[in-house]
Amino acid sequence: MEVLTAGYLLVNSWTDWRRKEVDSVWTVAVVILTALIYVGTGQKLCWSGLLPGIFLWLASLWKPGQIGSGDGIVLMGIGWIQGIQQVCMIFQTAILLAAGAGICMLALGKGRKKEIPFVPFLLAGYLIQYL
Repeated sequence: MEVLTAGYLLVNSWTDWRRKEVDSVWTVAVVILTALIYVGTGQKLCWSGLLPGIFLWLASLWKPGQIGSGDGIVLMGIGWIQGIQQVCMIFQTAILLAAGAGICMLALGKGRKKEIPFVPFLLAGYLIQYL
């Protein structure tokens, strides 16, 4: 599951960085593949892992233009694969990393209204938690 998560985050980090969107086809494929793996091995599906992503997605609807809905969708995908504990730790680490980057950008005078993609921070948060 670690390779699946890393691959999922790599693809979506690239598309979020370059095109400012997430790859929905890849997301659906990963959700289906994960469900097949869990059912095939007799493990329980991680339904509770979807909650942080759902809350982030709802926040994106509440604050459009400030939070991308794709960030919530990717977080749901990570939660589906990894479960509630892991996704919360990954999300927390990603928020801290993104906040650090934002503070550095402000200190360097890179502008207040500059958008930064969040999925690469999720990838970094995952790698930090995994290592």
